[in-house]
Order: sequence, then C-alpha cells, then structure tokens
Amino acid sequence: MPIEFKVGVIKSKAGVTGVKVSLDGYVDASTLNEFEQVMGKLIEKDVKNVVVDCTKLEYINSAGVGLLLKYTDEFKEIEGRFALTHIPQGTMAVIQMLGFDRELNIYPDEAAALKDAAKPAKI
Repeated sequence: MPIEFKVGVIKSKAGVTGVKVSLDGYVDASTLNEFEQVMGKLIEKDVKNVVVDCTKLEYINSAGVGLLLKYTDEFKEIEGRFALTHIPQGTMAVIQMLGFDRELNIYPDEAAALKDAAKPAKI
C-alpha cells in the first residue's frame, strides 16, 4: 500500500508555527524512503516543529515506529518538536505493544502539540 502526504503550515493561537504532515496509507518497509524524503526536506528548510496527523494512517509496523522514534530524536537535537496527533486505536496499540508510547510526543490534536512545542523539549 502506498503512502500519501499532505503538507501545510499551521499556527497556534499563541503564535507558534509548525508544519502539519497528514499521512494517508501505510508506514512500513515499502514506504520508509518516501517518509524520509519528506522529513529530510523539512529539516533542510529549518522547520523546527512538525505535527504528524495520523488520522488516515491505516497501518504501521515496527520499522515505521522506529522511524517515528528517529525523527523524535532528530527534532529534539535541533531543539524542535516532532509530534503525532489523531493516532488510530490500532496504531496506538502497536506503539504501546512495542513500549514506545512514552518515547514519542503524542497529542490529541494539533493545538495541544503546538502549545507544548512552545515549551523546552523533553530530555
């Protein structure tokens, strides 16, 4: 199954800006390169806050979760925030089963993610 990305700028009421990446499809070994290309372009453009909307994420495997962890760490290193929102129940079950729900920045919506992005990154 392919993956599609919709990318756009978002802004909180407090003026914090970020880029929203809406995922549609699968995050697995067959789509990792596409995901990395999108994230690489955002990092090249000095984007500090990325909010990934997982509403239409149909499937993720351990390789996909590993990629989410990679970008959580990479954005932390550049003093930014990589956040996930609207995670479907099945996807959340995989993340929890792997024990990474405490490692990822998970929020109910974009507003909560951007509000937290204004705070210093978790160490």
